[in-house]
Amino acid sequence: MMPHGSEENGLNYHDGHIAYHKLFTVVSEVVAGFAHLYSYGASKCKFLSELLGRLNLSLQDFKCPSPQN
Repeated sequence: MMPHGSEENGLNYHDGHIAYHKLFTVVSEVVAGFAHLYSYGASKCKFLSELLGRLNLSLQDFKCPSPQN
């Protein structure tokens, strides 16, 4: 497994660090063009649904394999 930030994967160590007060703005802008939102797991779906005020469907409900698989 590659580290989060490395030359191999092109990611910066600080990628993904968003101040909580900016989270709604950042996530809502990213998903604005998508009609449907999906996450893996009920807790993530609930969090994102409440944050964005839109339905977020769980991939587990569609019998998708876990992210590790």
